[in-house]
Amino acid sequence: MKGAVLFDLDGTLWDSTAAIVPAWNRVLGKWGKTVTQADMAGIMGLTDREIAARFLPGLPEAEALGAIHAAAAAEAEDLCRTGARLYAAVAETLEALAKEYRLFLVSNCMDGYIDAFLHAHGLGHCFTDAAWLGHPAEGKAENIRSLCRKYGLERACYVGDTASDGAAARAAGLPFIYASYGFGVSPEHEGIIGEFRELPEALAALWETSKEGIIMRDYREETEKRVAFIRAKLAESHTSGIVYGNSGGKDSALTGILCKLACDDTVGICLPCESKRNFGEDMADGMAVAEKFHIETRVMDLTATKQTLTAALGEITALNSAASTNINPRLRMTALYAVAAAENRLVAGTGNRSERYMGYFTKWGDGACDFNPIGDLNVTEIYEFLRYLEAPENIITKAPSAGLFDGQTDEQEMGVSYAAIDRFLDGGEVSEAERAVIERFHSRSEHKRRLPPVYGEE
Repeated sequence: MKGAVLFDLDGTLWDSTAAIVPAWNRVLGKWGKTVTQADMAGIMGLTDREIAARFLPGLPEAEALGAIHAAAAAEAEDLCRTGARLYAAVAETLEALAKEYRLFLVSNCMDGYIDAFLHAHGLGHCFTDAAWLGHPAEGKAENIRSLCRKYGLERACYVGDTASDGAAARAAGLPFIYASYGFGVSPEHEGIIGEFRELPEALAALWETSKEGIIMRDYREETEKRVAFIRAKLAESHTSGIVYGNSGGKDSALTGILCKLACDDTVGICLPCESKRNFGEDMADGMAVAEKFHIETRVMDLTATKQTLTAALGEITALNSAASTNINPRLRMTALYAVAAAENRLVAGTGNRSERYMGYFTKWGDGACDFNPIGDLNVTEIYEFLRYLEAPENIITKAPSAGLFDGQTDEQEMGVSYAAIDRFLDGGEVSEAERAVIERFHSRSEHKRRLPPVYGEE
């Protein structure tokens, strides 16, 4: 194969605006809203929230989103039966390209839309995979990167018809070919086609002048290298096993799976402490990973221990919220190191690159370990790795949370999304507000990433 081509759908491969108007009017008519073909052309490429705000601005967001999703489901049913207008030469050109390139679809569409396109026009065999809104990520750039990493695509480009398509391609590190016959305008591009049949020639010209491709992770190779790394740490330390904290989250899941692949004597310990979520959702998800990958799991409730320590500390000081909250991860690490010492094990770390950069971990708590097999991976890569390893879906889809207290999520507490943090770390575009939050967290947490200063050694 010569490389990979990732496609936008609307305005690039087909124009479905006329075909979907009836479905949208059937659903939105319940709220007194009628749309035209021009209205539908105007929302192509927008997310569900953006469409809801445009079509149903007076409704509460949850109700508006429900209506939009219902309309999307109705349009998918219609399109699956009737199809829509393919642009000239799309079918035969895709057939030809599929013999030389790996083809993918990346669209901001909702569930069922891509399947309807592939089914109605019999083009499923041309494509390797697809990504859409929320599957796996919310943004088009993140979804492009996800597919590139998942399949180890070293030379790839994105084909679309709008400036936002071009921006997504650039954020993902790919060259962009602009389909000028579509819905939008994109002055910035590395190639341009006036008809779809021109794409093979445009691809040849693109890669004749641009020899560099985007380097993405090959997760089969990554697995092999990380297993070798873990085995080397065990050999160097003359230990016979591994212990890690099984929190029921994405990072502990990946660490546990990799450690089990490297060492059969791997033990995960669930360490709930006070939070109802620790005993419910997190415990269930942690057990699901352990069961699927045959990881021995033990449970130790730290609630009483925390209460005893808090009462004793209350006799000598007044604990504030931060001091109290950080006791939990420090108790967990105490337990893990006690087990490690008693059973000749190493403690495996579960922190990712994004968290480490932000300092979003507890010093001498979840930041402490003997080795960390995932610390170079950002959150986007953690999810991609878990998909490659076929981890339980709940681990991948639930909101990241340290589980320090009920209702807590990482992104709410930090005030910035992991997607933005990952873009920042990879040199992509972030807003000024996002940059300010990221830089503030990083600068204030520098002490967490350094060993304590020693007089005479500075």
